[in-house]
Amino acid sequence: MKGYSMSQQLAPEPTAVCAANLFASPNRSGETILIGGLMPNETEWVQTLTCRAARALWFELTKLLFPDKSAEVIGHVATMRSLPPFQAEVTTVTTWTFVSEREGGGVLVSGWMGKPGWSLHLSAFEVYRFWAALDSALFPSGWSVKRQD
Repeated sequence: MKGYSMSQQLAPEPTAVCAANLFASPNRSGETILIGGLMPNETEWVQTLTCRAARALWFELTKLLFPDKSAEVIGHVATMRSLPPFQAEVTTVTTWTFVSEREGGGVLVSGWMGKPGWSLHLSAFEVYRFWAALDSALFPSGWSVKRQD
């Protein structure tokens, strides 16, 4: 299993399987990104990520999904202004993400909230859809926007 962002020893145990209808959406304040979808039993699954964690997840998925073009794609993305650290005592907001390829296909995406938090098992098809949803949420004006200061 090839992992990104965090060492494999730190990856949280899977706690959720999200199979379909994935989405990503910025909250009104622009400080966090909501991600979610439907689990196989049709229950909704939603998590809140800091913008920094969502952007790191987008970078890692870009490298995984588009290895030959990722440097070029990432190079088009406007840099984000430096943000103050998210309040550490808020344990319901994901601050770190981990991406790894699963044996047999698909991807495992995991998030940490100061402790092991959640994991998604995504099919090869769903990981592309999830990347596209993150892309739209993070870069609604496209990749070539000016630096945010």
